Amino acid sequence: MLTLVMTVLTGFAAQAGDKKAERELKVFAKAPGRPLGAAPRGHQILRSPEELTKVMAGLGGNIDRSLERVTKMLKVAKIDWNKQMLLIISGGRQRTGGYRVELTSLKVKGDELTVRWKLLGPKPGQPVTQSLTNPALTLLVERFDDTIRFDPSVARSTSDPKDDR
Repeated sequence: MLTLVMTVLTGFAAQAGDKKAERELKVFAKAPGRPLGAAPRGHQILRSPEELTKVMAGLGGNIDRSLERVTKMLKVAKIDWNKQMLLIISGGRQRTGGYRVELTSLKVKGDELTVRWKLLGPKPGQPVTQSLTNPALTLLVERFDDTIRFDPSVARSTSDPKDDR
């Protein structure tokens, strides 16, 4: 009898622990940069076509054109907003070209999603454009409606340690 009670209690403890266990959020598609027309405004979480349209400049609020640009960029037929959302990870303003944003993980623990990423600079000796750039990464991921945290929260320029935009 004691063994049965211990087994049941252990099962309940394992189930409770599973709710706190980390899991990786599914990535359906990704593409370097932002959708054409999206202003560089830091990290963005877009859970609806209306939210997407708000960040797309110069399209006059046209949802169809905004969706067309994003689906073409991500090479997907459509976005199912009930099951998917967009994340745009911003690498901040950089003094030259050659930078890119790399996703390292999308971990869900409890009611929080942590988006871990890093900014990769140009390789030594790599020719780069001599102008300000705003590297980014656009992701189509499994929908998550709770808290989303980006780690790091802002990019640090590798060309200027004081520049944290």
